[in-house]
Amino acid sequence: MKDQFKAGQPAELRALRAGAALALVMTMAAGVLPAYAQSGPSPETVKTSDDNDQPQAGSNEGERDRVYVLGRRVGSSVATVDVEDAPQVVNIIDGKTLQEQGVTSLEQALRNVPGITTQIGEGGVMSGDQFFIRGISAKNDIFTDGLRDFGVYTRDSFNYGQVEVFKGPSASAFGRGAAGGGINTSSKTPYADTNGSAAVAVGDADYLRVTADWNQNFGSGMAARLAAMSHENGNTGRDHVYSERWGIAPSFAFGLDSPTTVTLAYLHQQEEKLTDYGIPVINGVPITEYGVDSKNFYGYTNDIDETTVDTITARLRHQANDWLTLT
Repeated sequence: MKDQFKAGQPAELRALRAGAALALVMTMAAGVLPAYAQSGPSPETVKTSDDNDQPQAGSNEGERDRVYVLGRRVGSSVATVDVEDAPQVVNIIDGKTLQEQGVTSLEQALRNVPGITTQIGEGGVMSGDQFFIRGISAKNDIFTDGLRDFGVYTRDSFNYGQVEVFKGPSASAFGRGAAGGGINTSSKTPYADTNGSAAVAVGDADYLRVTADWNQNFGSGMAARLAAMSHENGNTGRDHVYSERWGIAPSFAFGLDSPTTVTLAYLHQQEEKLTDYGIPVINGVPITEYGVDSKNFYGYTNDIDETTVDTITARLRHQANDWLTLT
């Protein structure tokens, strides 16, 4: 009997261990499964509310049912995707910001964008708009309504609807360009309403600026818009330096009440200015440190920049459906 007990002991132990393991698994399942079931309400216990449900006094329930967003949605006029989906950094300065800040030129508008620097004539280069995006020259990457804006001149902002800056390669929007990015300005265009505005600004150093913007709706999907500007100023603390310019920008739109819109626009701007190249330096020290008057002008008073800009554009826009627009 003793030998038989020893021979049958392993089988009994195996059965005992199997039973204990099965009991342990069932215990764990009994403890775990209800925990998963309790992680969310079952369909029978979900309570739906309707308009007649009112939060009880002293309860915060229902106080955050509605969220109001007081903002303005802005988008790019040339990007092929939404701004938030663009594979680069996009900065947009809308027309309201330009108006509130009293912006008068593209250079002033770009002060809102980090990563852009301006060259103002160092090394004898031309004195028009010279921008660098992330340290790379963007002189050939300035666009107006998606079309390359050639020339080096001071771009006035009187006809700007918004300004867009694309940082990084912008081939999807503009085609070939510098790696630093591109700058696009959107012009003011006619719309189906009749109104206008005018402004006069006066300041020191003979500063005087007059702007006007008028939109006329003719009905039947036709409208016209006219923007005009006159600007002149000197330079506080500097002799002989001045700038005078004026511009006019009429535009016409047809088919505003249809999927197909045609916009014709013309821009004329003239400027005359004497550029200030700054104060000379001797042995790394400005000459004003030696008692020289800081108002002195070091240059030729007849070295005047005169520029004339004439631009004619035609734009055809067709909205085929909710997701496809051809321009």
